[in-house]
Amino acid sequence: MNKTTQIDIKKHQIKAGDFICFGKYDWLVLRVADDVLIISKDIIEQRPYHHADFTITWENCDLRKYLNNEFYSSFNEQEREYILQVRNENPNNYWYGTNGGSDTDDYIFLLSLEDTDNYWGNSGDYVAKRRKRRDNDNSYPDNNGTVISNKYDAMRRAKCESDWYWWWLRSPGRDDISAAHIGRSGRIGVVGSGVYGCSGGVRPALKLKLQYFAKTEVIK
Repeated sequence: MNKTTQIDIKKHQIKAGDFICFGKYDWLVLRVADDVLIISKDIIEQRPYHHADFTITWENCDLRKYLNNEFYSSFNEQEREYILQVRNENPNNYWYGTNGGSDTDDYIFLLSLEDTDNYWGNSGDYVAKRRKRRDNDNSYPDNNGTVISNKYDAMRRAKCESDWYWWWLRSPGRDDISAAHIGRSGRIGVVGSGVYGCSGGVRPALKLKLQYFAKTEVIK
């Protein structure tokens, strides 16, 4: 990290866990480095991952096209100047081996399974394959379990309007017609949901240039 970046962070006091305003939405800061990774505080809408029930990855799905075109264009020209295009890796699903597809260049994206475990607690449960099965409101260790559930569940929950709702990740689920998700209780659904017919919540993520924080305030 260069000297200018260090000064900017110290001056503007941006840190993981803060909330900021950008465009029409409030955002949660997930990481501060040479740029600032943010995700919408709430679910902004509900959409299917793709329009049809066939093999698909993040690279070619409808949700990626929407986020990087229509949604990206909803920011004004000045706001778009602060949004960085990033190279996203799209690993295979570590539990099921499902193909994650090619790396992508995105302005707006969804978090991956790796991101979700890292930025909410960094428990290592995904890589360690600490599987659990869901039983009503409880989760139990199970070698055939399909979810991650831990003390960070509450941090991953998100509301759609006034109710808790589940939301998409960009990673594949158990097979190539499903995508991973976060359940309404905050569990990580590594098994995923069908890409078509399920209107999951959308929590867009993006990276902002540090210069933006010379003109904005943190929401405490």
